[in-house]
Amino acid sequence: PNSFRNDNANSQCEYNRIGILCGGCEEGTSIVFGSNRCVRCGHNEWLIIVFLLMGILLIVSIGFLNFTITEGYLNGVIFYSNVLSFFIPIYTPFLNGARIFIFISLLNFDPGVETCVYPEMTTLARTGLSFLFPFYLFLLMFALIVIARCSSRVANAGFSPTKVFATLLLLCYSSVSRTCIEILGFIEFTGPTGNKYVGWQLDPNQTYG
Repeated sequence: PNSFRNDNANSQCEYNRIGILCGGCEEGTSIVFGSNRCVRCGHNEWLIIVFLLMGILLIVSIGFLNFTITEGYLNGVIFYSNVLSFFIPIYTPFLNGARIFIFISLLNFDPGVETCVYPEMTTLARTGLSFLFPFYLFLLMFALIVIARCSSRVANAGFSPTKVFATLLLLCYSSVSRTCIEILGFIEFTGPTGNKYVGWQLDPNQTYG
């Protein structure tokens, strides 16, 4: 940035970020889904309910409308989007944001656009929410399996647990893998006093280990 000051390390950070290696957000700002920017955020907790409802719709679509990887070219589309999802953070700064990757991002359970959930959400909280959503989908799937075993009407509707599980596994693969890599990533550096410090790679202000 043009306003760099030697007496203020935070002046070298952009997008309202502060702290060690610009890993944190300024007070009153929140990290968002879809990018690593920190923005002013209102109370949008209702988005969590939307995602929960979308999870139910996704399971119903896969299980009862037969949108599974055994039909058509869906297998190749999902696999292709899984591969590209790992490169989205690299190319979005050069392509004016992640909006052109909305479709790919949605297939990997990412909004694809900057989405703020609640004020002062940290990177750790965002990672936790990203990690919980795939498990929520599998919980719904197992609930449907139990219902299908207890209700002949559901079983006769064409619900195939094997196909649903395989499709969900492929859909969640990229999201879970990326989140695990983010959780396990750490960085080592030496502070001004000569002490060695180990911090979380996404937010070095968080002590790792």
